Amino acid sequence: MPPSIPISVYLVGLFIASVIRAQYTRHFSRDQRRLVTKNPIDIILTILAGIGMFITPLFYIFTDWFAAFDYRLPGWLNIIGIIGYGVSIWILWRSHADLRRNWTPVIQPSKNAELVTDGIYQFIRHPMYAAHLLWALSQPLLLENIIAGWSFLVFSIGLYIYRIPREQTLLQKKFGDAYSTYLRTTGCLWPRF
Repeated sequence: MPPSIPISVYLVGLFIASVIRAQYTRHFSRDQRRLVTKNPIDIILTILAGIGMFITPLFYIFTDWFAAFDYRLPGWLNIIGIIGYGVSIWILWRSHADLRRNWTPVIQPSKNAELVTDGIYQFIRHPMYAAHLLWALSQPLLLENIIAGWSFLVFSIGLYIYRIPREQTLLQKKFGDAYSTYLRTTGCLWPRF
Protein backbone atom coordinates (compact mmCIF):
# COMPACT_ATOMS: atom_id res chain seq x y z
CA MET A 1 0.00 0.00 0.00
CA PRO A 2 1.42 3.45 -0.84
CA PRO A 3 2.44 5.28 2.38
CA SER A 4 0.24 8.22 1.39
CA ILE A 5 -2.97 6.22 2.01
CA PRO A 6 -2.32 5.38 5.70
CA ILE A 7 -1.05 8.93 6.25
CA SER A 8 -4.20 10.37 4.68
CA VAL A 9 -6.34 8.08 6.85
CA TYR A 10 -4.41 9.26 9.91
CA LEU A 11 -5.02 12.94 9.07
CA VAL A 12 -8.74 12.39 8.43
CA GLY A 13 -9.06 10.49 11.72
CA LEU A 14 -7.15 13.18 13.59
CA PHE A 15 -9.56 15.79 12.20
CA ILE A 16 -12.64 13.72 13.12
CA ALA A 17 -11.34 13.05 16.64
CA SER A 18 -10.60 16.76 17.09
CA VAL A 19 -14.15 17.66 16.03
CA ILE A 20 -15.59 15.08 18.44
CA ARG A 21 -13.52 16.43 21.34
CA ALA A 22 -14.30 20.07 20.47
CA GLN A 23 -18.02 19.30 20.34
CA TYR A 24 -18.03 17.97 23.90
CA THR A 25 -15.45 20.37 25.32
CA ARG A 26 -17.66 23.35 24.56
CA HIS A 27 -20.15 22.03 27.15
CA PHE A 28 -17.46 22.29 29.81
CA SER A 29 -18.09 25.89 30.83
CA ARG A 30 -15.60 28.51 31.92
CA ASP A 31 -17.09 28.42 35.41
CA GLN A 32 -16.43 24.67 35.61
CA ARG A 33 -12.88 25.20 34.35
CA ARG A 34 -12.15 27.64 37.18
CA LEU A 35 -13.23 25.07 39.79
CA VAL A 36 -10.87 22.40 38.49
CA THR A 37 -7.79 21.69 40.54
CA LYS A 38 -4.69 22.01 38.40
CA ASN A 39 -2.48 18.98 38.94
CA PRO A 40 1.04 19.47 37.53
CA ILE A 41 1.63 15.73 36.98
CA ASP A 42 -1.64 15.37 35.07
CA ILE A 43 -0.86 18.47 33.00
CA ILE A 44 2.62 17.20 32.06
CA LEU A 45 1.37 13.70 31.19
CA THR A 46 -1.50 15.12 29.12
CA ILE A 47 0.92 17.38 27.21
CA LEU A 48 3.23 14.42 26.51
CA ALA A 49 0.30 12.34 25.22
CA GLY A 50 -0.72 15.27 23.01
CA ILE A 51 2.81 15.47 21.63
CA GLY A 52 2.64 11.78 20.76
CA MET A 53 -0.82 12.02 19.25
CA PHE A 54 -0.56 15.32 17.36
CA ILE A 55 2.82 17.04 17.30
CA THR A 56 5.23 14.24 16.40
CA PRO A 57 2.93 12.78 13.70
CA LEU A 58 2.38 16.22 12.14
CA PHE A 59 6.12 16.93 12.10
CA TYR A 60 6.65 13.54 10.47
CA ILE A 61 3.95 14.15 7.85
CA PHE A 62 4.82 17.75 6.98
CA THR A 63 8.63 17.80 7.42
CA ASP A 64 11.47 15.40 6.70
CA TRP A 65 12.93 15.69 10.21
CA PHE A 66 12.28 12.05 11.10
CA ALA A 67 12.91 10.53 7.66
CA ALA A 68 15.97 8.61 8.87
CA PHE A 69 13.67 6.60 11.16
CA ASP A 70 11.24 5.37 8.48
CA TYR A 71 10.38 1.71 8.02
CA ARG A 72 8.10 -0.11 5.57
CA LEU A 73 5.35 -2.54 6.44
CA PRO A 74 3.42 -4.97 4.28
CA GLY A 75 0.09 -3.59 3.06
CA TRP A 76 -1.94 -6.01 5.19
CA LEU A 77 -0.48 -4.42 8.35
CA ASN A 78 -1.52 -0.99 7.05
CA ILE A 79 -5.05 -2.38 6.60
CA ILE A 80 -5.08 -3.70 10.18
CA GLY A 81 -3.91 -0.25 11.31
CA ILE A 82 -6.69 1.47 9.34
CA ILE A 83 -9.32 -0.85 10.84
CA GLY A 84 -7.97 -0.41 14.40
CA TYR A 85 -7.78 3.34 13.94
CA GLY A 86 -11.35 3.49 12.64
CA VAL A 87 -12.61 1.44 15.58
CA SER A 88 -10.70 3.70 17.99
CA ILE A 89 -12.39 6.79 16.58
CA TRP A 90 -15.80 5.11 16.77
CA ILE A 91 -15.16 4.19 20.44
CA LEU A 92 -14.00 7.77 21.12
CA TRP A 93 -17.20 9.17 19.62
CA ARG A 94 -19.43 6.59 21.31
CA SER A 95 -17.87 7.21 24.74
CA HIS A 96 -18.39 10.97 24.45
CA ALA A 97 -21.94 10.53 23.15
CA ASP A 98 -22.86 8.13 25.96
CA LEU A 99 -21.39 10.36 28.66
CA ARG A 100 -23.23 13.37 27.26
CA ARG A 101 -22.72 16.36 29.59
CA ASN A 102 -21.05 14.21 32.25
CA TRP A 103 -17.74 14.36 30.38
CA THR A 104 -14.98 16.55 31.77
CA PRO A 105 -11.48 16.97 30.31
CA VAL A 106 -9.93 16.46 33.75
CA ILE A 107 -9.84 13.78 36.46
CA GLN A 108 -12.70 15.35 38.31
CA PRO A 109 -16.40 14.59 37.89
CA SER A 110 -18.58 17.66 37.49
CA LYS A 111 -20.72 18.75 40.42
CA ASN A 112 -23.92 17.45 38.81
CA ALA A 113 -22.39 14.30 37.28
CA GLU A 114 -24.43 11.13 37.07
CA LEU A 115 -23.01 7.62 36.97
CA VAL A 116 -23.29 6.48 33.35
CA THR A 117 -23.60 2.69 33.00
CA ASP A 118 -25.36 2.38 29.66
CA GLY A 119 -24.17 2.41 26.07
CA ILE A 120 -20.50 1.53 25.76
CA TYR A 121 -20.13 2.10 29.51
CA GLN A 122 -22.10 -1.07 30.22
CA PHE A 123 -19.09 -2.98 28.89
CA ILE A 124 -16.03 -0.86 29.79
CA ARG A 125 -15.42 1.78 32.45
CA HIS A 126 -12.80 3.75 30.51
CA PRO A 127 -13.71 3.59 26.82
CA MET A 128 -11.95 6.88 26.01
CA TYR A 129 -8.69 5.49 27.29
CA ALA A 130 -9.42 2.23 25.45
CA ALA A 131 -9.96 4.28 22.26
CA HIS A 132 -6.67 6.11 22.78
CA LEU A 133 -4.83 2.86 23.49
CA LEU A 134 -6.20 1.29 20.29
CA TRP A 135 -5.25 4.50 18.44
CA ALA A 136 -1.73 4.31 19.90
CA LEU A 137 -1.42 0.67 18.80
CA SER A 138 -2.70 1.52 15.30
CA GLN A 139 -0.53 4.60 14.82
CA PRO A 140 2.74 2.68 14.09
CA LEU A 141 0.85 0.71 11.42
CA LEU A 142 -0.22 3.95 9.72
CA LEU A 143 2.82 6.16 10.28
CA GLU A 144 5.76 4.01 9.27
CA ASN A 145 8.32 5.83 11.36
CA ILE A 146 9.87 4.82 14.68
CA ILE A 147 9.43 8.27 16.24
CA ALA A 148 6.04 9.33 14.84
CA GLY A 149 4.53 5.86 14.82
CA TRP A 150 5.35 4.89 18.38
CA SER A 151 5.30 8.31 20.12
CA PHE A 152 1.65 8.21 21.20
CA LEU A 153 1.95 4.75 22.76
CA VAL A 154 5.18 5.63 24.56
CA PHE A 155 3.93 9.02 25.80
CA SER A 156 0.41 7.95 26.79
CA ILE A 157 1.08 4.87 28.93
CA GLY A 158 2.12 7.01 31.91
CA LEU A 159 -1.05 9.09 31.62
CA TYR A 160 -3.31 6.05 31.88
CA ILE A 161 -1.31 4.47 34.69
CA TYR A 162 -1.62 7.77 36.55
CA ARG A 163 -5.22 8.68 35.71
CA ILE A 164 -7.25 5.48 35.83
CA PRO A 165 -6.79 4.69 39.56
CA ARG A 166 -7.35 8.34 40.50
CA GLU A 167 -10.52 8.59 38.45
CA GLN A 168 -11.84 5.38 39.94
CA THR A 169 -11.12 6.64 43.47
CA LEU A 170 -12.96 9.93 42.78
CA LEU A 171 -15.93 8.12 41.21
CA GLN A 172 -16.04 5.69 44.14
CA LYS A 173 -16.24 8.63 46.55
CA LYS A 174 -18.94 10.34 44.51
CA PHE A 175 -21.16 7.33 43.71
CA GLY A 176 -20.40 4.89 46.56
CA ASP A 177 -21.99 1.44 46.35
CA ALA A 178 -23.37 2.03 42.86
CA TYR A 179 -19.82 2.48 41.61
CA SER A 180 -18.59 -0.56 43.56
CA THR A 181 -21.21 -2.68 41.80
CA TYR A 182 -20.26 -1.14 38.47
CA LEU A 183 -16.57 -1.98 39.09
CA ARG A 184 -17.46 -5.64 39.63
CA THR A 185 -19.51 -5.95 36.45
CA THR A 186 -17.38 -4.13 33.85
CA GLY A 187 -13.88 -4.31 32.48
CA CYS A 188 -11.45 -1.43 32.79
CA LEU A 189 -10.24 -1.04 29.17
CA TRP A 190 -11.91 -4.03 27.49
CA PRO A 191 -15.13 -5.90 28.26
CA ARG A 192 -15.17 -8.41 31.10
CA PHE A 193 -15.89 -11.90 29.81
